[in-house]
Amino acid sequence: MKAILNLQVAIDKKDGNAVEDALILCYDKEGGEDYVGLLVQLLLANWHMMHEDVALELQRLRSPLAVPALRVTATRKFQYLEYNGSHALARKCTWALADIGTKESKDKLIEITACEDPEVAGCAQKRLTNWESELGRKGAE
Repeated sequence: MKAILNLQVAIDKKDGNAVEDALILCYDKEGGEDYVGLLVQLLLANWHMMHEDVALELQRLRSPLAVPALRVTATRKFQYLEYNGSHALARKCTWALADIGTKESKDKLIEITACEDPEVAGCAQKRLTNWESELGRKGAE
């Protein structure tokens, strides 16, 4: 419960440092719908620098509620990630979509394969190519 409260305070204050601290409390915790909703808000926000960590947490939770935000974020470019073209974030988002394992998440990976950035499109294609061999990782289907 403290992790959810800390995430909410970080979001309300738009405090990037508080996001980092709150995420540390989240690791290895079970995530309910409220928790996933807060993580989705953070993934879509542009005022912090923890998007990769948020994507990893959403991958761990494998919640279908995160699918639309992961799709959007996979192709977003953040200035603070300019040094690698946001490719590591895109890779984490495609892994999260693959591990969620729903029809909707697979459809979103297919959409990402049409991305203008060949590296991002390739990340999505790799998850689709390995879909069947990674069934044991998937959260739903």
